[in-house]
Amino acid sequence: MLINRPYLAAIFSVLAVFGCIFYLQRDFPPLMQSFVNAEQSGTTLTVTKTAAGHKIRLFNWFIEKTADPVAVDLFRGDDTTVQYTVSLTKGPGRDRAIVEGEICVNNGGAKRTENLTIVDEIQYKVGSGKYMELVAVNVDTSVRPVLNPYESYCYPYTIEFDAIEGANYRNVAHVTIDNHSGWLPGGNNCPGTTPCPFGPSPKTDFTLPTLPDRTVNDEVTVTDGAHEWMFSASGEQTYSVNYHCDEDDGAQHNTATIEETGQSASATVHISCHELQVTKTAGTSYKRQYAWDIQKEADHGSLLLSEGQMFPLWYSVIVSSTGYTDSNFAVAGEINIHNPSPLIATLANVVDTLMGPVVATVDCPALTVGPGQIITCTYHADLPDATNRLNTAVAVLQNNNGGTTSFSGEATANFANAEIELVDDTVTVTDSFAGYLGTVSATHSDVTKMFRYVRDIGPYGACGTYPSIENTATFETNHTGTTGSASRTVPVRVPCEGCTLTIGYWKNHAGLGPQADMLSQYLPIWLGTPSATASVLVTSATQAVDILSMRKDAQNGINRLAAQLLAAKLNIANGASSTAIADTIEDADEYLAEYDHETDWKKLDKKIQRKIIALMNELDDYNNGLIGSGHCTE
Repeated sequence: MLINRPYLAAIFSVLAVFGCIFYLQRDFPPLMQSFVNAEQSGTTLTVTKTAAGHKIRLFNWFIEKTADPVAVDLFRGDDTTVQYTVSLTKGPGRDRAIVEGEICVNNGGAKRTENLTIVDEIQYKVGSGKYMELVAVNVDTSVRPVLNPYESYCYPYTIEFDAIEGANYRNVAHVTIDNHSGWLPGGNNCPGTTPCPFGPSPKTDFTLPTLPDRTVNDEVTVTDGAHEWMFSASGEQTYSVNYHCDEDDGAQHNTATIEETGQSASATVHISCHELQVTKTAGTSYKRQYAWDIQKEADHGSLLLSEGQMFPLWYSVIVSSTGYTDSNFAVAGEINIHNPSPLIATLANVVDTLMGPVVATVDCPALTVGPGQIITCTYHADLPDATNRLNTAVAVLQNNNGGTTSFSGEATANFANAEIELVDDTVTVTDSFAGYLGTVSATHSDVTKMFRYVRDIGPYGACGTYPSIENTATFETNHTGTTGSASRTVPVRVPCEGCTLTIGYWKNHAGLGPQADMLSQYLPIWLGTPSATASVLVTSATQAVDILSMRKDAQNGINRLAAQLLAAKLNIANGASSTAIADTIEDADEYLAEYDHETDWKKLDKKIQRKIIALMNELDDYNNGLIGSGHCTE
């Protein structure tokens, strides 16, 4: 087959280009990489380093700290002193080798470095062997982690290692960045998409002296709060700290530190601040003294009696409390002082006060309170009145530093439930005539009480003025024996002309009720003229009471006249003078002899009726003492 010459020439030209590329790729990689990465850009580094070897003698130290005591029990306000001891032990020392120097890096390109990393390696060989890695460390680049274009910086390093007998040493610094020219992602050297760290690795040899030429921590400084000591050998230092309750209650931590090594030791002291517990009671009391009054009354201030009349005179004795006076206000109770601590509490004093101020009298069995014990004090105070007051008890502790601390408890002196001493709250009442009447209590509902009794006066056998009736009622209180009395004097007179009594008296003294029969002795009595048709002879007490009761028809004027006439004749029979009423009695008898009470009253002429009523009224006045000799006391 024939081939066109120009076409063959073109084919050979293409093959010549690919062959050239293959040749460059095989024999000149950097040049080829530059050709391939024509569109990539990075930066370049140059590095120099120094390395000096030394032998050091390194001393180890051991630190310990103790406290004496490690636990303290105190009362509030107490002080204590704790002694701290810081002990250091110096080790015998051990020899170590070090290499130190600087790694100086220069950014020779127009880009900032990315992820600058320096690994410093110690290599060694013995005899004619190969160098081997002994130790490698990362050099601290934090002071200057990025180098700007054309910027240089020297990074110091120190590496400690164990020397190998008869070895030769060199120090290699491996410096890499992620954006070194020729090693960017996507190229032949870094075909992937992640960075490929690359950079120079300068080397330098170093030697070690035969003997140590340096010491480390031959002397150390120890700090402990405000304290600072220098140690060149094993030893100890002591110091004291004063603690005060309550400020230092709890765990007190204390630390000593070796400044060169950072080693530290701590001691802890536990301070327990205790307090006394004070509780109290407050019982109030006062005295209430009652005052009393007594009155005596008689149902009649004077008596006018007829001869032979016996009169039941009623007396009233009224006893009442007129109030009371409160005094002797006081508060008393107990003060309990509990010591929950393991210490013995010594008290300087125990004081109890109330608002006012009022200072109570306190009595304690002792002024020491043992561990876990309670003492009970008593107190008493007089108060000016019944005002409620806050009552405070204070136990004053004697502290170990010469001072004192007070612990208090409170209660309210409240008079709402006070104990009341009742004085003269009851009286005994007696009477000079009736004797013992009874008692009256101011605290019961009968704070005012009336006693009633009757005394029969008379009968008197002759007219005249008799000695007055005198009676005295007396009370005596149950506590102080205080007495009070009231008297009543009742004059008694029996008039010689007699006196009259009402129809009510004669009805009640007919022997039909509880009163004595004073009426029957004067019967029989005619009402009207003897033997007249309408006249009535009263012969019995029952008949007399019926007439005196107006035969149960007070609208009948004849009944009314008969009742008053019978009472008038009974009064005259009882000794009353008839002089003032004699004509009236005569006229009344004539009417009662003529007119029958059952049939005639309503038939009578009004003029006669008025005459009968007029006679009845005159007799009523007589019987009531309005005319004649006067009315007897009923």
